[in-house]
Amino acid sequence: MSSKLPIIPLALPLPFPSPDSVNAYLIDDDPLTLVDPGLKSSLSLERLEQGLAAHGIDLSSIKRILLTHGHHDHFGAAGELQRRSGAEVLIHEEDLPKLAPAGEAEGELYLANTGIPREILGGLGRAGQMLDRYCDPIEEVGVFDSGGIVEFAHFSLQVLHLPGHSAGHTAFFWPERALLLSGDLVLPEITTNPLAEYTMTPAGVKRTLSLAQMLDSLEQLAELKIDLIYPGHGASIEEPLPLIDSRLAFYRQRLEEIHALLKSTGPRNPYELALAHFGGAAQGSRYHPGGE
Repeated sequence: MSSKLPIIPLALPLPFPSPDSVNAYLIDDDPLTLVDPGLKSSLSLERLEQGLAAHGIDLSSIKRILLTHGHHDHFGAAGELQRRSGAEVLIHEEDLPKLAPAGEAEGELYLANTGIPREILGGLGRAGQMLDRYCDPIEEVGVFDSGGIVEFAHFSLQVLHLPGHSAGHTAFFWPERALLLSGDLVLPEITTNPLAEYTMTPAGVKRTLSLAQMLDSLEQLAELKIDLIYPGHGASIEEPLPLIDSRLAFYRQRLEEIHALLKSTGPRNPYELALAHFGGAAQGSRYHPGGE
C-alpha cells in the first residue's frame, strides 16, 4: 500500500440550504467501494459519475456500497447504483427499516409521543414524502455487525456501531492510519442532532435514548487514536480530539439546561420542551435531520 490514501472524498449536492452537500467516499481498492452515495437526483448522480471518472472509474464498476446510516441524504442513490452496478449494499441492522419509505404509522407514533400538533406533523409528512422522491427502493440489502470488519485487498476497516444521530449509525475506522469515516457523528461546522426515534414493540412504544447514546458514542471516539476524520458533511477534520471534546461539552451542557428547565417547569413533552428552550427558533426548525 502506498503512502497515498485510497479513500477519495466526493462532495455531492443536496437541495437544502444547510448542509448543501453530502460527502460520498470512494475506496479505491478491491472491491471498489462507495460510502454514502448521496441522494438520487440527476445533479447528484451527474457529479458522482464525474468524480468517479476523474479517477478512471465507471459507476458500473462499484462492487460494494456502505451506508453509515439510514437518512435519505446518505442512502438515496443506493438503489439506483445497485441496479446499474449490481453492488452489494450494507447497513447496520438497526437502520434497515429506514430504507423503506416513511408511512402514516410512523407519523402517528411521533404525533402521539412528541406532542407535535397534527397540523405541524402534516407538514413534516409532506417533507418526508418529498425526500422519498430522492430515493428508490433497494432490491437487496445486507447488514454488518457492530464489531465487524470490512475487508479490502490491502487493508480493512473496523465497523463501529455509534448510535445517537440514528439508532444504527455506523462509523468505519482504519486503525493503522488513525482514520475515521464518521458519518454524521462528528461534523466540522455543526453539532449533530441526537434524533428521538419511536418504534412499536410487543411491549409498547419504545423510544431511543438518543442523547445518552450520542454521549456514549463520542466518549468511545475520545478513547481512540484518531488523526483524521472524514465526515458526512463538510471538510476533513485534521485535529479531531479537540472537536470531539467540544461536542461532548456541548451535549453535556444541553443536558444540564434541559434538566434545569424540567425542574423549574415540571413535566413537559418533547415539543413543549423545544418551545420552552428554543423559543421562536423552534417554530422555524421543527425538524432538521442533520444538525443545528
